[in-house]
Amino acid sequence: MLVLQSDLPQATGLAFSPDGQALVAVTGDKVQVWPRWLDKPPRKVATVQSSLERFAFAPDNKKVYLYQSGNSRVRVYTLATGKATKTVIPDGGPSYFHTDTAGGFVLSSHGRGSFARFDLDPSGPGGFTRAWLLERTSTVGQSNKGVPLGSHYYFGGVSAIGTFVSLEYRFNGNGEPYEGLVVRDVADGAALFKKKLKAGEVSSILECGLKLAIHPSGRYFAIPHRNNIRFWPMTKSAKLPAELENVDVKLPKPKGKGKAPLKAECSGLAFHPSGAVLAAVGNDGTVKLYDTTTWAVARTFAWDIGPLRAVCFAPDGTRAAAIGTGRPGAGKRPKEGGKIVVWDVDL
Repeated sequence: MLVLQSDLPQATGLAFSPDGQALVAVTGDKVQVWPRWLDKPPRKVATVQSSLERFAFAPDNKKVYLYQSGNSRVRVYTLATGKATKTVIPDGGPSYFHTDTAGGFVLSSHGRGSFARFDLDPSGPGGFTRAWLLERTSTVGQSNKGVPLGSHYYFGGVSAIGTFVSLEYRFNGNGEPYEGLVVRDVADGAALFKKKLKAGEVSSILECGLKLAIHPSGRYFAIPHRNNIRFWPMTKSAKLPAELENVDVKLPKPKGKGKAPLKAECSGLAFHPSGAVLAAVGNDGTVKLYDTTTWAVARTFAWDIGPLRAVCFAPDGTRAAAIGTGRPGAGKRPKEGGKIVVWDVDL
C-alpha cells in the first residue's frame, strides 16, 4: 500500500493512466499528476483558466486531456513538462473524452443541434479527425420547417463493449422536455436504447455531476445519490439491484455552536474491470467493495485520511486508489492538502 501526499485538499476526480503507472487528481481549476512509478514525487499543481469538468489520459500515457467547463475548451497537460497548453476540437466544444490502451476520442455536442465523435489523430486539425456527425432538428416550432436545436447532450461515460450513455433533450425556446437517457453505439452514434426520465430522475443524475460508473457488461450503470447508490438500465433486459445505502457510519458532530450536523454522502463509484465488485467512497471516510452478484459488502477499508471524494481502478484491475480531503470529519483543513491511498486489489 502507498500513501501519496497531494497538494489538492478537496480533490473531486482521480484516474490511473492506461498503463496503470501514473495517476491524475483534479479539483476546480487545478490538476496534479504523479507521472511515473507512484513512489516518485508528483508534479507541482497546474492551474487552468476555468473549472475542470472531465479529464482523461492519452493512450500513450504521456498527456492528460482536460475539458474546461463552460467555455468548450480542452487543454493538454504534458507529464514531461508539467504544463497545460491549449488545443482545438473542430466544430464545437467537447462534452466527454474517453481513452483506453487502444485509442481515444471526444464526444462533442454543439449548440447548432449536432454532436460528433472526434478521434485522436496527429495529422488531423488540432490533433483530431471527425469519425461521425449526427444532426437533428426540432419538429416543434412556429413554422413547418425544422428548427435547429440548442445545447442538448450530457455525456456520462463509455462502456467496455463500445456503448456510451448520454442525457438528451431538445430545446429551441419552446420548452421541449428531456427525451431522457439514451445509450448509443460508439462506432456510429446510433441509438441502441432509450428510457424516458421524469424531471426528478434527470435531476438525480445531474446532481451527482454525471459521476457514472458503468458495469463492464454495458448492461447498467450506478450513480451516487446522497448517501445511497442508484442503478439505471442500459439495455431492455437489464436486471437492476435495489438502491443501496452506502454511508452507514455515524459522522462526527461538528465543533462550534450553531453548526449544522454533517450529512452522509456517497461521493464516488467505480466498477472493477472484471465487473466483480463495485467500489464506493463517501464522507464517512470508508471504501466499500460490493460483490456485484450478491450486493453484499465484501470488504471495507478505512485509512483515516478524511472524507473520501473519489475512487478508481487501474485498467488492468491490479490496483485501486482513493483520495481523501485531508481533513478528519469536521476538523480544520490541514495545510498540506489531501492524501491518496493506492492499494493492491485482491478479489
